[in-house]
Amino acid sequence: MSERRLSIALPRLLDRISRASRRELILLGTEAESLKFKDWHPMHFTAALQRLAKVAERSDLPFVRCLVRTALEPRQLHLYQPDQLGMLLWSVGKLGKNAVDRGTLSHLLVLVEDNALSMSPQALSSALYTIAKHQERFSSEEIARVMETALGCLMDLDGFSAQSVANIMWAYGKVGHRITSSALFSVGRHIEVNALDYESRHISNVLWALAALECPDGSRAIFNTVCSSWLSVPALRTSLSSQGLANVLWAFGKTPSDWLDSAFLETVIRLGADLSARFPEVEPRAIANCLWGVGIWAARDHTVARLYARLLNTLAPVLRSQIPTMDPTTTVALCWCYAKEEDRLLRELARAAIERVPELSGKDYPTLFWSAIGVLSREEVGVLCDWLERRSPCCAAQVSKCLWALVDARYYDDALVTRLVKIVKLDPALTPKQYASIVCAIRVFGHYHTLMWN
Repeated sequence: MSERRLSIALPRLLDRISRASRRELILLGTEAESLKFKDWHPMHFTAALQRLAKVAERSDLPFVRCLVRTALEPRQLHLYQPDQLGMLLWSVGKLGKNAVDRGTLSHLLVLVEDNALSMSPQALSSALYTIAKHQERFSSEEIARVMETALGCLMDLDGFSAQSVANIMWAYGKVGHRITSSALFSVGRHIEVNALDYESRHISNVLWALAALECPDGSRAIFNTVCSSWLSVPALRTSLSSQGLANVLWAFGKTPSDWLDSAFLETVIRLGADLSARFPEVEPRAIANCLWGVGIWAARDHTVARLYARLLNTLAPVLRSQIPTMDPTTTVALCWCYAKEEDRLLRELARAAIERVPELSGKDYPTLFWSAIGVLSREEVGVLCDWLERRSPCCAAQVSKCLWALVDARYYDDALVTRLVKIVKLDPALTPKQYASIVCAIRVFGHYHTLMWN
């Protein structure tokens, strides 16, 4: 491809990119090494990559690689304005992993960190959203530095849209970076003043993020604001999508047990009633998250407990018919919901999970142990233990839950306890509650010597 071919005016090239098919992009990159973009201004690269990210998402075609490589040359990067850096990161995140090398991506992230406080709300939220969505492409240290720097932007949210605030909150929740109470106060104030600008997806993302961060100091005020100014309005609350409803109920389930405000209680009841009214349209995974949130509150209040029982009975026939097509993690989550409530459905869910036990995550094993130990045969329990042994040494937190499940169900199997204790890997991260569970189980079953041997 000649350089003259690429000397067409920028508007024409951008228009061509925006309308290009994958085949046309391949043709553009047939002689990728000969492509020259040296005369373009940084804003040209920013605009071209944004267009390209929309028409060639997750692509690493030769033309894409060439354009990205040129746009992100070290001598070129320092020419970009702060907002352009944020949009470059967003564009690169949308394109294929091989479109940019690791070193160049790190260099771009450093510049984003250095310029975060000078970015517009939209550019900042796009950058943080990209980092969170594609966090596997960055080191944990790089992510932590950017997120820590960006906290300064949350102190003054004037000029921020509801979407920008929601995206930023989602990003912090996704990467697990703690938000300060002063920043959360600013977020809560923004929601209070601009409540009607927040759409259902914004509200669900904000609450989900707080729950994912284990409700840090300052979270309670935001939950209160959302309950009083948003979720209390039927027209707004019922605008939640099924996934949004699941995220909100899951978030309420993650709130501390001493958050017994009447506003929270009434909100959970209203949301549970919404689930009952619309469950045919809700996917099994979303149903599991909804039930989990209501189930947690059922243990706190007898009114919610009655609602929870009704929901379980209403949903059981529909869920039973969908068991064959459920993913195993959803099946395990529903086992937790129906534990000690409906043995027949619980047995069907548990056996479906056992059939796909290789696909379970590390967190699924102890949940399934606790939920279904009373309805599984000894052979099925043995299968679970086999898979735990294959992952040996196992996280002590996981094994502590399994051991406590045996104690809670009065499941006295000396051989099984010995196997579980042998795969425990004690570590400093073990919480007092988890340590107590292990010690209690060992005391009940008399295996101090095995624990000491480990």
